[in-house]
This record gives sequence, structure tokens and C-alpha cells, in this order.
Amino acid sequence: IAGSGSLSFQRDQQERNLARSWRRVVSALVKIIVPPAVTGATCAALARWADTAGVRLHIDALPVHGVIFAGGQLNDRDARRLDQSVIQLIVENKGLRIWQSRPASDEAIEPFAPKQDDWQMLSKLKQTFDPYGIFNPGRFIPVEKPTS
Repeated sequence: IAGSGSLSFQRDQQERNLARSWRRVVSALVKIIVPPAVTGATCAALARWADTAGVRLHIDALPVHGVIFAGGQLNDRDARRLDQSVIQLIVENKGLRIWQSRPASDEAIEPFAPKQDDWQMLSKLKQTFDPYGIFNPGRFIPVEKPTS
């Protein structure tokens, strides 16, 4: 039947978008990247942490890529606690993490970790080309905004 493949593809895309929609509305979302072989164990560790901490945490993984999204409607304290747990997991597994969104009042959480070898050079580039922090503000590399 002509067009049936397109309808199936469209339905698949709609379902995938719906499944990911929670990421756009939570107050805290961290993207964790680990070796694909430890994606499942990392997700399990995050789930155990959430149970122990009494925090409702969404966990969504792309195991083939080693990518995990974890987040929820977290307050500052819970986001910091999650970050501490995530830091421990990425150190153990030689991974990294990027906060996609953090509670608005919390700047205690570094947006990107661990710092990379080229961090100093990237910071200088960011400061030079985006001194007002307009592009991806606070996402990866903070800038010192001019006082004038």
C-alpha cells in the first residue's frame, strides 16, 4: 500500500517525541555519557540512588551510544545530591556529564565535568567570541561578563 511506510514512520517519530518530552519540562536534567558497556549498570546505580534519596528521577538511555538522560522536578539540594552521585559514576566509568538544565537558583553545580584538557583554551575562545554569555548561557563554559 502506497504511503503506509510514511504513516508508520510518522507514528514512530510521534511516539519517540512523546517519550522524550519530559526532558523539556523538568527543572533538572543531566546528560551522562559512559562507555556503552556500562550504560545499564549506570542506569541501575542512578535508580538505586533515587530510591535511597527518596527522589523521583526519570531515566532515559540510549545504550548503544552510552548516553543517559536523568532528571526531574528537583530542588537545589536534590540536584546537588544527584550531581555528586553522577560525578562518582563518571569517575568510576571514565565518562562525562553535561547539565542540560539546573534549578534556576543553583550555580554551585558546574555545567560540564570533568574539565577537559583543552578547557583553558576553550574558555579563552568563549570569552573572546561571546563575552556577554549570550550563546548557551551557563551551559558549558562560564564567561566573565564585562562590567561596562
